[in-house]
Amino acid sequence: MNRVNDISVKTLYIGVDTEKFNPDIVKITDKTTEEFCKGKKVILFPSRFSYEKRPIFLLNLMKKIKEERNDIVCIMVGDGDAKGDIIKFINKYSLEDVIKLIPMQSDIRQYYKLADITIICSLSEGITLTTYESLSMNKPVVTADVGGQREIVKNGSGMVIKTYQDIKKDLYNFNYSEEELISYKNAIYKLLNNHYPKNKLRNKVISNYSQQ
Repeated sequence: MNRVNDISVKTLYIGVDTEKFNPDIVKITDKTTEEFCKGKKVILFPSRFSYEKRPIFLLNLMKKIKEERNDIVCIMVGDGDAKGDIIKFINKYSLEDVIKLIPMQSDIRQYYKLADITIICSLSEGITLTTYESLSMNKPVVTADVGGQREIVKNGSGMVIKTYQDIKKDLYNFNYSEEELISYKNAIYKLLNNHYPKNKLRNKVISNYSQQ
């Protein structure tokens, strides 16, 4: 057997266009959503409405948050096979005042700008492009500990939540544990209390994960 010595292996990250995802150049054109978010703390869910992304978990989380606070709203940008269940849940629990659905967009930069936090609660990921985009827009990320998310969301860039479900058996299991809901809720509350100076998170992305 031949053995190859002295090989250095490094991870190559896909990165993000930090010149495009720059909050200083993004304008808010969706005035209806801007008004919905006015005076509120804003959670952004920028994802396909598919069950592995767990939008129903997010709805349960927002229901719990609404029971405690009236200053937090969520904007969900996307579309997919779970949309019908999402609408039913919103209507059933009267969450129209805290959750706004926005159709799939080719450019979601203005929603990052409106947001305070991006949330990724998927059952499976590699490293999401939305993580890079959010941090490049200087917004922290609350993420499930899946794929390589922990590699990017570190050193004050947000919070990583341990996994409580398994995609192989829990894809359609909507009986979420109270412990998991509280873990996400507490992470959100903590990050909303943090102050992120202008470009603090963005500069980390520029230094480490920029396509430029």
